[in-house]
Parts: sequence; structure tokens; C-alpha cells
Amino acid sequence: MYSGRYSITLDDRSRLRIPTKLREKLGDNVIMCGGSEGCAFLMNEEQLEEFLAPVEEKIKLGDLESMTKLRKFYATVFPMTEDNQGRFVLPATLKKYMKADKKLIFLGAKKRIEIWAEEIFVERFESNVEDINDAVIMLGML
Repeated sequence: MYSGRYSITLDDRSRLRIPTKLREKLGDNVIMCGGSEGCAFLMNEEQLEEFLAPVEEKIKLGDLESMTKLRKFYATVFPMTEDNQGRFVLPATLKKYMKADKKLIFLGAKKRIEIWAEEIFVERFESNVEDINDAVIMLGML
């Protein structure tokens, strides 16, 4: 399970390092793709296949609207190649989609890692006590 919140800064060439605690769990064959609400998802190839399996089973080739949406998603899927210093390049397509500048937030979200532009993450999700309490109640913990 991925968990925790981590802040990183992109370098001038849009390179990033995945936080160590998350990187250790990812393993090899790291994939980055467009996520929901303007974030990017980061997972390994096996996790991506598991993530997509239910969708692929339901969509028929003749369902043109769904196939178009699926193709748009696949256009955001990028295998990540690590350089010799352990950095990955944030693809320009995803950088634009995320509205990312320099600072990013990595969020462990159980079966995936979400990557957010820091400004957007803080604006939308900076939690207060009431928000956390509501989330705990929704999860059935209280």
C-alpha cells in the first residue's frame, strides 16, 4: 500500500526523483499516466494492468465514445526511464495536464501514487480537522 505525502521540486529539465519510500514499493517498469482531476498516476506496469482490466473487459470495440475516451487515456501513458542518478523526466503532456510548474506533491493513495502540482493540491486538499473527521467517518472508522 502506498501512503504518505511528499514534496519534491522539478529541476530545470523537468526531472524528478520519486520519494524513496514510494520508489522502494514501486519496483521496476514504472509507468506514469494521466489521473483524475488533474493529477498524474504513478504505478508499475502490473498495477496499471490490474487498474485497467475491469475497463478493458467492459468496453466493446463498437462503443466508439468509450473507445475514444480510452484512447485519450492511453495517449497519456508513459513508461518512465530512470537516468543514472535516479531521476525521471516528467513528460510534457502530463506536465501541461497537471498545470505543474516546479513544486509537486506525491500522495500515496493505496494502490497508486498520485502526483499533483503543489499549488493545486494545497488549494483543493489542504485538510483541516473537520475534513479529516469527515473522511474517517466516510471510511467507517468512527
